[in-house]
Amino acid sequence: MPAGTLPAGVGAAGVATSRLRTNVLRAGPATAPVLVLVHGNVSSARFFAETMAVLGERYHCVAPDLRGFGGSELVLANCGHSLHLEHPAEFESAVTTFLDAHG
Repeated sequence: MPAGTLPAGVGAAGVATSRLRTNVLRAGPATAPVLVLVHGNVSSARFFAETMAVLGERYHCVAPDLRGFGGSELVLANCGHSLHLEHPAEFESAVTTFLDAHG
């Protein structure tokens, strides 16, 4: 499957938070239990697309592109660096801010 296409049942949208615009992939009915998939460094939510197509039959899957990855904005963190896993407090804050905005 070409990198720019998504499997059937998986959609992409932008979610604005107080920090930045985050690209997010979604699959499955909104009324199903929510499953949040968070990628690591040097990746994006696209990594989970095929998995989401299958899991979307039972779950409402949500996979955000973290800051600077995939289709999300690259905005410096409050401490002046980009988001990296060696800064766990900033990583946690980015994910929490997205989840709060996503509902």
